[in-house]
Amino acid sequence: MDNKDLHDTFSTFGTTLSCKVARDEKGASKGYAYVQFETEESANKAIEKLNDGNLLSDKNKKLFVGHLIPRKVREKELEEKVNHKS
Repeated sequence: MDNKDLHDTFSTFGTTLSCKVARDEKGASKGYAYVQFETEESANKAIEKLNDGNLLSDKNKKLFVGHLIPRKVREKELEEKVNHKS
């Protein structure tokens, strides 16, 4: 999936401010992307409609759509899980 495909897929749910497929230093997809909508309602609609086991047609890979969780929050949650198991 490239940035245009990403935009075409998600723009059906509302105005997108930004669509970007994450790529490594060689230009290969990292397997995730970012989409920023103009409204939270549009984002929630995309999550609801696309996060139901959809497969990416050309890759036969399952699609997961969710709100962005900032890296610091993810790292803190991971640290808490590790410390809780100790």
